[in-house]
Amino acid sequence: MSAPRTGIAIALAMLVLYVALGQNAYHGLDAFSYLDMVSRGELHNELNILYQPTAYAFAKLCAAFGLPLYEAMRLLSAIAAALGVFCAHRAALQLGLAPAHAMAAALGCGLCPAVLHAATVVEVDAILFACSALAWMPFARTLRDRKSTRLNSSHSSVSRMPSSA
Repeated sequence: MSAPRTGIAIALAMLVLYVALGQNAYHGLDAFSYLDMVSRGELHNELNILYQPTAYAFAKLCAAFGLPLYEAMRLLSAIAAALGVFCAHRAALQLGLAPAHAMAAALGCGLCPAVLHAATVVEVDAILFACSALAWMPFARTLRDRKSTRLNSSHSSVSRMPSSA
C-alpha cells in the first residue's frame, strides 16, 4: 500500500475507534461552555480562535443531517484527532522513518491517553492536536532536508580531498 493510502487507512481506523469509544460525558466546564457558546452562535474566543467557528460550521452541517449539537461536536473531535494521526504519519515518513515505524509512531500518537480522551468527548484539544501535527510536517521536511544537505556537503568535500596515492 502506498504511503498516502497507509496514512489514510490509519486515520480512518482511528476515526472509527474514536467514534465507537465516544463518551456521553462532559469534559469539565469547558465542554459545557463551548456547547453553550456554539448553540448561541457566539464565535469569538480569545484563547481558541479556531475552535468555535469550526465547531459552529460543522454543527450546522451535521444539523442538516439530523445530528444533534453534542454529537456533532464530539464527531468534530474524533475527525480532528484522526487528522492529527494522519499528519503524524506523514511527518514520520518525512523524517525518514521506515513505513512500519511511521505507522507505529502515528498509532502511538493517536492512542496516547490525552489524544484518545480528547477524540472521544467535546474538547478543543483534539483540534489543537490536529493543528500541532499539521505543523510537524514542514518541520520534519526541513530537518530531513538540512540533514541531507549537510551529508551531501560533507561527502562532496571529502571527495575533493587529494588522494595520498
